[in-house]
Amino acid sequence: MKKLSGKFILMFLLLFALSSSAFADVLYDNGPVNGTLNAWTIGSVSGFSAADSLNNGSYGSYSVADSFTLVANSNVTGVTFGSWVSTGDPLSVNYYITTSPFGGTTLESGTVSLNSNYLRSSGGSYGDFYDIYNTWFSIPTLILPAGTYWLQLDTGLTDNSGALYWDINNGPSGVYDSSAGPAVNSAPGVNSDAFQILGTATTVPEPATMLLLGLGLMGLAGVRRKIKK
Repeated sequence: MKKLSGKFILMFLLLFALSSSAFADVLYDNGPVNGTLNAWTIGSVSGFSAADSLNNGSYGSYSVADSFTLVANSNVTGVTFGSWVSTGDPLSVNYYITTSPFGGTTLESGTVSLNSNYLRSSGGSYGDFYDIYNTWFSIPTLILPAGTYWLQLDTGLTDNSGALYWDINNGPSGVYDSSAGPAVNSAPGVNSDAFQILGTATTVPEPATMLLLGLGLMGLAGVRRKIKK
């Protein structure tokens, strides 16, 4: 009888696992780091940089916002993005997750330290060499319902106070940039950036799975009654 009880308990645990949340490391993927096309400025720079095609030689601090869509209710826990630097290593950035670009409701924000893996050199693109990194940071767990949101980055710094740039890969996201003054919108898939939204996607159990779970619970209850007798 103990062996039979063990089998039912194992069945119950399996059915429970099937009916609970599904785990996914990547909730949204806007494509891989390109590292040769171009990059938006997400820091303070002086003078013209070829990686900031809309800067036009002005001075200032720039922000960029990209859209992302969650297909299920999700716990967002981190972000990865492609970064360019001319000198030094990526150090920190300000981030915002909002309901609309440069406005709307800010759902989460902060200044975070960056972790990075060096990928390669830009190969002298635009007459200068940039180091290309895969960069990431963690955020406090943010629970969001399915829908479309915006990731905004600014005030990016390197460890020698240089500027940070966000790699353009022309992924499917929409993008707004502030480097030309008021925020300028590009059509989805044009001038958008390399990034991923990380976390856990929660799915609603299917009716068939719930039925199996119910049967498993009934079976477990029956075994417990037999054991008591």
